[in-house]
Amino acid sequence: MKPPPAATLADQKRRMRKTHRDFRRSLDEHARDARSRLICDRIRALPEWSCAATVGLYQSLAGEVDLSALLVAAGAKALVWPVVVQRGAPLEYREGPPTVRGPYGILEPRADARLVPLYELDLVVVPGLAFDAMGGRLGQGGGFYDRTLLHTDAIRVGVCFRDQMVPSVPVGAQDSSMDIVVLEDRMIRAARGRA
Repeated sequence: MKPPPAATLADQKRRMRKTHRDFRRSLDEHARDARSRLICDRIRALPEWSCAATVGLYQSLAGEVDLSALLVAAGAKALVWPVVVQRGAPLEYREGPPTVRGPYGILEPRADARLVPLYELDLVVVPGLAFDAMGGRLGQGGGFYDRTLLHTDAIRVGVCFRDQMVPSVPVGAQDSSMDIVVLEDRMIRAARGRA
């Protein structure tokens, strides 16, 4: 009798996404806020944050690390937010506060806000469902950040709660890795080369 086939990459990702979405749903709002502030403190302590002139942030979804504390600490930095242009395309980054609901219900800057070319980004903070110490990232499954990060040399900072760190994220050739992963209790400089 043949052994069952190994789970496909897609199956592995699907199972891991379910586990970590369940975790995010279970996270108490007060705990999320406190843990998010600790993560933001660690980001502000990065030399890469200090040197960055243009920083890509994101508007958090329920259960994601809330980056609000970074807004206060930005000083003269240009803060930009991702905009979904269309399915299958890279994200665009625009200036201005995220005030309009985009196609996935996430707040984005207005369409008339200045478009910031990806080459202007110095640092991009990236959400994820799970990360590993090699910089592997498991996103929501749309591939938006993976496609976008191919077009910028910005420092990639993945953020998550310590419960979202795993020994190994299942990654394929199309998946982009992080340079740094920041959690509430530590910062990890990823060992994997960029993808």
